[in-house]
Amino acid sequence: MPPTDSDGTVSLASRDPSSVGAFQAIDKAIINPWFMASFFGAPVLTGPAAALHFSKARRSAWNLARTLTSTAASGCLAGAAMLYRSAK
Repeated sequence: MPPTDSDGTVSLASRDPSSVGAFQAIDKAIINPWFMASFFGAPVLTGPAAALHFSKARRSAWNLARTLTSTAASGCLAGAAMLYRSAK
């Protein structure tokens, strides 16, 4: 019978010590400010996003802002592509 922890469950460390080290490395890698902001920010910003979605006046303003910024980004991309091609 494999060794068990104090609560009676089979100890993961006793089965494969390298898996414990791998999971600890993964934990260290994902626990950083960018991960935390994206993970906990999504539920926090759901309410404001829903409020903006159902507000027709604000929705029109955001659609205009999105259209203008997307057009500007496309223009920047086209300009950069032309500069890159002329530099070759």
